[in-house]
Amino acid sequence: MSLTTIVYLVIAAIVFLSVLYNLVTKEEKVVDKIACAMILVPLALRLLMIK
Repeated sequence: MSLTTIVYLVIAAIVFLSVLYNLVTKEEKVVDKIACAMILVPLALRLLMIK
């Protein structure tokens, strides 16, 4: 794995964790929770390196 890939995965993991934290603690409306979940799906696939 190249350094660029590692940096990309670290950034994706940080964004994933921040969105997950936002989903669990901050969002109250169902629509906002659905939007957060829709953001989490492609981020999870990127972290697993599935295109």
